[in-house]
Amino acid sequence: MLGLIAFSTIISSITTRMTQIRSMSQARDKQDYDIKAFFVQNSVSLELRFAVLNCIRANRRKKTRMNYASIDAVCNLPVHLKVRLMKEVFFPTISEHPLIAALIQVDTAFALDLLDEALGDCVLHTGEMLFNTGDDAGGMYVAVSEHRGSKAPLLQYKRCADR
Repeated sequence: MLGLIAFSTIISSITTRMTQIRSMSQARDKQDYDIKAFFVQNSVSLELRFAVLNCIRANRRKKTRMNYASIDAVCNLPVHLKVRLMKEVFFPTISEHPLIAALIQVDTAFALDLLDEALGDCVLHTGEMLFNTGDDAGGMYVAVSEHRGSKAPLLQYKRCADR
């Protein structure tokens, strides 16, 4: 009897995963259909269609770092667990900044409150803009490369045309 229950549980788990994979595939197919329909309705040139579709495919293939705000289960954690998780994930990165490192040493509880209230993370793809010339600063940013040992510049400055 126990073997039958275990077998049933395994089959149920496999079926659930297959359904999830199928629904993700359907969503991607619908998005592809919508994009192609948009191109046709708006008479987009073949050259531009090709470039846009290649970019979309490349973005889908990229493995990007997930940010915690995009995971509902993490957002809904009790405060004490969420703070511990954020401390373990973000303290190594933000403590590289001398001011934050000093703050953590002087008042760890305040630094944890700061994490809970003010910290957010975002992922930028190559070529995406973090700041625009002439915009007011909206916060403090600690930039971290996915390839920490790389000699490539982490951020590149490019002046945008005045608006």
